[in-house]
Amino acid sequence: MGLGKTEFEDILIDHGILKAPEQPAPEEQVVYDTSNKYERDPADIDDDEDIDDDAFFEEYRRKRMAEMRQNCQVTEISRPDFCKEVTEASARCPVIVHLYNDSVEESVLLKQRIRTAASQYPRIKFVEIVASRCIPDYPDGLVPTILYYRDGNVVQQVTKAKPDGLTAFLDVIMESLEK
Repeated sequence: MGLGKTEFEDILIDHGILKAPEQPAPEEQVVYDTSNKYERDPADIDDDEDIDDDAFFEEYRRKRMAEMRQNCQVTEISRPDFCKEVTEASARCPVIVHLYNDSVEESVLLKQRIRTAASQYPRIKFVEIVASRCIPDYPDGLVPTILYYRDGNVVQQVTKAKPDGLTAFLDVIMESLEK
């Protein structure tokens, strides 16, 4: 092949229609850096290189702590919020739903225990909703009800829940998370 990039360009150059491209300068010797920058003595590493990583991890830690603090409270939800606050949220963390009725004594007692448990179990999201607002005509005889959601599904349901059984129930959930 001649000076052109293609055979057709070579013919055009030969007939003087195209100018011949300038000859490239003689190849310069390229020196490649073969040192492995990642295998250096830690004492030689400049702390400035880690600033971006530090900032990223600090931001990540701040967001995660805010998320965990948010989970340390019990959120009152409405029926329209149920899908987002329970079903979708359960893809990220376990969700405990407390269906209650303030006129049922066990519900009031369980509500207090759930508030305490929320601070003890920051990896679990706790929400509550008046049973009849969540499920129309939900019988008071089944209140309080606890629903445990994980990955968008009800994993366990406890009707007529007793406040004393809440800690054992949550411990079982935590054990399942550890596996």
